[in-house]
Amino acid sequence: MTTTYAPVPDETAVFVNGSAPPVPRRRLRGLRLPVIPSGTLLAQLGGGVATMTGVYLAAGLAITLIAGGLAAVVLGALKEAGKI
Repeated sequence: MTTTYAPVPDETAVFVNGSAPPVPRRRLRGLRLPVIPSGTLLAQLGGGVATMTGVYLAAGLAITLIAGGLAAVVLGALKEAGKI
């Protein structure tokens, strides 16, 4: 038993309307670098670092770690709730 296949049209094939189907245009996309954070994220991180530095200078290491931990918990909870 032999299997036969229908001929596959190649690039030079002529179609019903006499022309080949149009080739879709290539879409250009902007350069995306997901590793580099956005400007707003950098500003927020800078504000957080400045705040923790101020707490450290005013109250010391123990209070800074406590305040940083509480801020992380609160921000994490707000993000999970969809508020931020």
